[in-house]
Amino acid sequence: MKDFKHIISKYAGALVVAVALLASCDDIGNDTFKEPKYQTGIQYMEEDPDGSYDRWLEIVKASDYYGLLNARGDYTFFACDNESVEAFLAEKGGMGALEKDYVNRLVRNHVVMSRLTSFGMRQGPMPDTTMNGDYLTVNFREGGLNNMLINHQAKITERDVECSNGMFHTVDKVLEPLKEGLSSVISKDARFGIFAGAVEKTGLAEELDKLTAENGDLLRYTVLIETDDIYKKEGINNLDALVEKLGAGSDFTSPTNALNRFVRYHVLGVKLYSTRFRDYVFPTLGKEMVRMMVRDGSYLINPVFDDFGGLLTEKSNKVDLFNMDFQGSNGVFHILDKVMYEESPEPSAFIYDPCDVPELDYLRHKRRDFVHVDQIKSWRGQGHVSFEYRYMTSSALYERDNIVSYVENGWFEFDTPAIIKGKYRLNCSFWQEWNGGPGAKSTVRVYVDGKLSDRIVKQGEDNVDIGVFEFTENKTHVIRFESLVGGGQFAFDRISFTPVK
Repeated sequence: MKDFKHIISKYAGALVVAVALLASCDDIGNDTFKEPKYQTGIQYMEEDPDGSYDRWLEIVKASDYYGLLNARGDYTFFACDNESVEAFLAEKGGMGALEKDYVNRLVRNHVVMSRLTSFGMRQGPMPDTTMNGDYLTVNFREGGLNNMLINHQAKITERDVECSNGMFHTVDKVLEPLKEGLSSVISKDARFGIFAGAVEKTGLAEELDKLTAENGDLLRYTVLIETDDIYKKEGINNLDALVEKLGAGSDFTSPTNALNRFVRYHVLGVKLYSTRFRDYVFPTLGKEMVRMMVRDGSYLINPVFDDFGGLLTEKSNKVDLFNMDFQGSNGVFHILDKVMYEESPEPSAFIYDPCDVPELDYLRHKRRDFVHVDQIKSWRGQGHVSFEYRYMTSSALYERDNIVSYVENGWFEFDTPAIIKGKYRLNCSFWQEWNGGPGAKSTVRVYVDGKLSDRIVKQGEDNVDIGVFEFTENKTHVIRFESLVGGGQFAFDRISFTPVK
């Protein structure tokens, strides 16, 4: 008993402090322990004393999602006020003119699949998609959080209302779901009359509206575009003036025609939001490539340098943040600040890392899982060929991520990204410290576009000189590794392409 009393007396002070803290938890931070005021986003709208969301609730109730959005979840809601809905319905011909499928897509387009505060939104696409699987974009104007635009059109007028099933924001314009391809979106925008006319005249309008290729693959584009005002700064006041400037003749649908090449040069075969801009050279739908660079917050297209290699930002073509991430159903477009004429960029160093291939990048997260060559879209092989990801704690930049290949009496090959035409020295590196056990190390020979390298490559060699190869076109190339002496294992690290002058 004596010991028990001693324990009570020893910890009595601590107990008093703990009770006091619990009793005063509201004083140390009301938001920490407080339940959301509103049970759901639907309830928040229904309990609004001014009925500010009555028209939007009418649309939500006409969809199949009223019950879902009034239940448990973790979403981000963008609700429209009455004024914006009335303007939208007047344009569409009233509620009776909206088909059920469209109403469902409309409501889904206002719901992002995770909880986002305004502080969690950054310039460009939101971190998660809508219920439609598309991205809403964020654009900040002067005023920061107080002047945020969604999809370049709807201003957030009320933000960060926390509900039990998500975060609630109010916008002043209805966010229509993406339904038209880039060509149609651009042609309806009065700012782009000259470029839209060029797209139509070259017969590329239909191509730039397609969602899928004949083989079923999704088509995604990025268009770098000039406004009519930009053309007029160079004395190009209409499409005929552009044709004359380019010396395009009349056979506009021919890929060799100057106007046709001009339009194709403005279209990349990938979807690049502003968040994906990086120092890289991207293939276009034409024969030349476009170089991108990001420096000090400036997004540069075909950057210009002085004789000493210094960057001339003002002479380079730029894309302003306010003029990025306009969307169509099959891609995005960004507005240039100068007319972009076709040019051939200089060859530049390039490193191919197999860990960047999507199917192999997946192994990065699994750490020890395997994938067969047939499961990699851009790779091919013969024999028993499989790959495993290995991570090495090395100070070397590239040696940390490696793909260990297992090849038995066979070969594998892959397509590189498009590379600027020119002469390059190719070097291949392997994980030097890899030891797969007795007899596991492989010896391979390398082919580049079907041409056999003079060098036999053995596992453990670093920066092996495969040889000098001249590429006469801007295009992808095929690299093949063929096992010798019955096969084995080797840890493929990277291939570097270095221009040779």
